[in-house]
Amino acid sequence: MRRKPFFIAAGLIMLVVSLTASLHYSPSPNADYGFIVFLMLLACLGVFAIFFGEACLIPSALLGIYCFALVFPLLISRYVGIQYSLATVLIVVSILAAFGYPIASQGQLIHIHLPANDIDIFASIDAACSGSVSLGVFIAIFALMMIDIMLPAKKAASLFIFGVIGTSVQNILRLVVLILAGYYYGSEALWTAHIYAGYAIFPIWYAFFAYVYLRQVR
Repeated sequence: MRRKPFFIAAGLIMLVVSLTASLHYSPSPNADYGFIVFLMLLACLGVFAIFFGEACLIPSALLGIYCFALVFPLLISRYVGIQYSLATVLIVVSILAAFGYPIASQGQLIHIHLPANDIDIFASIDAACSGSVSLGVFIAIFALMMIDIMLPAKKAASLFIFGVIGTSVQNILRLVVLILAGYYYGSEALWTAHIYAGYAIFPIWYAFFAYVYLRQVR
């Protein structure tokens, strides 16, 4: 494929950005290494663009989607993180209180009273716990599905809204499971569920969404 000057220049810019950002990036011991992976992929894409020109368009779109999945939770946390988590806490506490559980909230803090042991557990819910990460992952995977199997605009918009609502509901369900685990089995069970629940609930939800999506394609 012909190597046009535009793609050569774009590739060189990607390489410079990747190398410059890598030199100035100092991750903390608890850092998320997704950004480092992004910089490595950006450098590879730059080399690819220099040698293969227009063939880099699809990889560029894929890398852009990956970048969105990394940045979206950060934007939510920075601009609407408190409001997002407060709304989530209110919904979770309201659901559990409606079923008679001794659950209360103080801002972003959920208070769980364990009558059997007469002790209290507190869980702080931030934007990430509220589901900003899984929402970003859903949007990214939806974009990948649209690249692979395009839908008409109206169907795509309807499915997107359905998916955002469904992802929000599964986030609420995940938090309910965490709180119930803490209520019945203590704080250690709550944190164990915190680690693993999302890996179980989100794939089940997205498998159902993918089924609905593919049914619309048919």
